[in-house]
Amino acid sequence: MSVILMRGKAGAGKTFRARRICAETGAQLLSVDELTAAVFGTECVGREQHLAREERVLSYFLTLAFRNSQSGRDTVIDHGFWRKKELLQAEEFFKKENIPFEVVTAEADFETRLKRISERKDGRSINEAKLRMFDGWYEE
Repeated sequence: MSVILMRGKAGAGKTFRARRICAETGAQLLSVDELTAAVFGTECVGREQHLAREERVLSYFLTLAFRNSQSGRDTVIDHGFWRKKELLQAEEFFKKENIPFEVVTAEADFETRLKRISERKDGRSINEAKLRMFDGWYEE
């Protein structure tokens, strides 16, 4: 079975697309943001500690994707801020295990993303300055 690695800037539509793919294919959705918040909470702990938490969640998700593949199920990993090294590690892992994968990038212009984020009802709304800061952390 296959794995989709969903990436894109905040508000680009990653989760929307990931959910649609899962609804159409029966794939399991693994959201780094959702699990990180559920396990570690949503309080601001600083960028480095947050990245360390996300890295642990992502490592666990690679294991789950491997297990899904062994049992014949597709997986979508929804993670916007794939760092280059993380994406390369994931690609190497799936290649080594002979698991088909695809990297899908969700894209939208800044104003559209800002509007989407301001309309969120999940408490994750951010302002323009913070969105620009997050954009600066995004690795192409």
